[in-house]
Amino acid sequence: MKQQQSYSNRLVFSLGGSVFYEKGKGINHEFIQLFLNFIKSLQNIKGAIVVGGGGLAREFIEEGRRLGLTEYENDMLAIWETRKNATLILYSLKDLLVYPKLLYNAEEASIAINQYDWLCSGGFFPGITTDAVAALIAESIRASKIINISNTAYLYDKNPNIHQDAKLIKTTTIDEFIKIANNFDERRAGENFVFDIFALKIAKRSRIPIYFTNANIENIVKIIQDQDHQGSILLP
Repeated sequence: MKQQQSYSNRLVFSLGGSVFYEKGKGINHEFIQLFLNFIKSLQNIKGAIVVGGGGLAREFIEEGRRLGLTEYENDMLAIWETRKNATLILYSLKDLLVYPKLLYNAEEASIAINQYDWLCSGGFFPGITTDAVAALIAESIRASKIINISNTAYLYDKNPNIHQDAKLIKTTTIDEFIKIANNFDERRAGENFVFDIFALKIAKRSRIPIYFTNANIENIVKIIQDQDHQGSILLP
């Protein structure tokens, strides 16, 4: 009888643009260096790193709107920024067994993961965020977890920077969180989603849990080791 292969060592890291690029400060070299060293230290783990666009992408979108660009064109501006960010990560991991070019679709990921340890990606196409890209890649490579890293450790039922009554979410189901996310998803270029609904549904159908934390390497390590961590969990 053919033994079933385990994919528990496959992970997808989704780096929010907010930890990659800080508005007013520029590229967050300190975190990027720590994260790269962390990836290089991992043993018997492989997967993908998806990078968002951050404040710089939104600056381009804002200027695009002032110049009368369509939402499609504004999305493309953001996608190119995510790809530039992801290329920096890709080039910095050249000493590892890393797929030598950015992913442009999830099918490519499902093939490349069989020959390489690490894959890198920015955005795929207009209309979806890098959250959704991370979910599609996770599904295609059969990842056991999606680890979303942003400038805040936890999810909330609404934006805590605007609403004082925002409630922190520690653990809930993807189904329950879809009800919350649906209230904030207008699908506009550069929108600050709570989390992309498309990504949530992809993760749900393939039963991939999504872990959320901040730019703290210790928390990321705890997630990988299935320990309590500072952050939220969405269960399929």
